[in-house]
Amino acid sequence: MKSWLWILLTALTVLPASAQACRTQAQMRSFLFSADPGPGEGAVAAKVEILPNDASALRPEIRARVLVMLRGAPSAATLRIAPVNASNCDVFPRPGDVGIVAGKLLSASGGELVIEPARAPAPPTEPADLMIRRLAGLPAQSARGEIEILDIGHHPMDTMISIVARRGPDAWTVSYACALSPHCAPGQDHLARDYVLAPAASAEVDRILTLLKEGPEPDGQLPSPTFIGGHLVVRIDYHGFRRDYHRVGNWGATLGKLEALLSPHAP
Repeated sequence: MKSWLWILLTALTVLPASAQACRTQAQMRSFLFSADPGPGEGAVAAKVEILPNDASALRPEIRARVLVMLRGAPSAATLRIAPVNASNCDVFPRPGDVGIVAGKLLSASGGELVIEPARAPAPPTEPADLMIRRLAGLPAQSARGEIEILDIGHHPMDTMISIVARRGPDAWTVSYACALSPHCAPGQDHLARDYVLAPAASAEVDRILTLLKEGPEPDGQLPSPTFIGGHLVVRIDYHGFRRDYHRVGNWGATLGKLEALLSPHAP
């Protein structure tokens, strides 16, 4: 089961309530360097391989097997990465990733080092909706439709959801993908479903689209330099109506209802 740490790859989710959104790729940082950055980034450095973690833990530890101890500490079997101030701009490593960890040595006992890591510029990451669909076993082209919703949740253990809807002759058809959370489905951290909305739900989606096209900007909290809780993106390209909506923390009644109608539990 994959850990919620993957959520940070999108740089959109909030960890503590005071965290800021990571606005650009240039601001994103990784705990793994491709080469030893030198003593300026910390007295300790080691080449490591990231180990699997306990995805059921609220804040899984980032542990690694030490491949080569480069400087600053005695040889050790394992290393634990302990960021003091994690942020939305941190890209957390995945099990199997290999790189160099550099930083400040916090402790050394029982054959394990604990390091407060320095940060390196993060490599480019794939768009969140494509990542969700890839992990759910769906092709990239499935991410495009007349309504596209990306919901990355409010808390680290929340589901990451990609919903894509297309209007058929009689109803809306939906491609639903969930990933990176044990809440996606019993016993697994991903889910992919295709379904057709009931007539009443399809009619309500039509009504909301008309309201969005003809009415004022819907309610909900707009993005700002600081915000509390998750991120919702709604993209519409339907019969000449094209609009992108972004909400943080509070989706609002209109966009929140649209997502609920297109979700698997809709009537």
